Amino acid sequence: MAPCDQDVGFAYRSRVGAIWKHRQVLRMLVLRDLQKQYTKFRLGYLWTLLEPLGMSIVLWLVFSVVLSRSLGEQPYALFITVAILPWWWFTKGIAQCTRAFRKNGGQLSISLLPSNRAVLHTDTSVMPQKKLAWAAWNYERAAHDSTESTRVCLHYWLNLLQPLPFTQDVIVSLNPVSEIDPAHVIGEYDYAHPVFDLPAIQAQAQMPHLQGQQHTWFAGAWMGYGFHEDGFKAGRDTAQNLLASLT
Repeated sequence: MAPCDQDVGFAYRSRVGAIWKHRQVLRMLVLRDLQKQYTKFRLGYLWTLLEPLGMSIVLWLVFSVVLSRSLGEQPYALFITVAILPWWWFTKGIAQCTRAFRKNGGQLSISLLPSNRAVLHTDTSVMPQKKLAWAAWNYERAAHDSTESTRVCLHYWLNLLQPLPFTQDVIVSLNPVSEIDPAHVIGEYDYAHPVFDLPAIQAQAQMPHLQGQQHTWFAGAWMGYGFHEDGFKAGRDTAQNLLASLT
């Protein structure tokens, strides 16, 4: 198999796998959309069956009657119906549950997400000279204005932030302005953090109006100040709103 075919096959399997992994979420979104969309009609959920059946009848008339197409011993009407029904429900469900993202993409993508370099290490030379001055968060600026970056440099003293089972000082340096001794580096990671500029703050104010549209709710630390606590708060509020909407 050619490399191109392998890449296409891998991408296809990944997408199918993602759909299957989130099948319960998709099922919930589709059912809630159907409930909201068809409760005002007298026939209710029956419309979800009548629509694709109507399409099947049209296709049967065009291909089987007008164009005289035949599948041999296979009933053409049954063949079309079996194909149309699941595809109709699947595409309608996906389109409905993603409408909120498409409609409000401006508000959801307005925050910039620049890349930040994080280094996990044991090089204490990046910390203040006197250990009494060490804090959980330690800010460092460049030695010269010409080398100052727009990305903030912070050194997190993990031993103070959480109870580590050893005395070795462990530090996470975010966007370090000085070189860290490679012998003390444990790992390097790239993260994307939101920038809370004026457009982002204005977009945050619009989020309460977007919640629940098309049965879609949003949560994340970006809805607050970007801290873990903000992520927890947003998730808790979303869970409470979901439960309230189900009653």
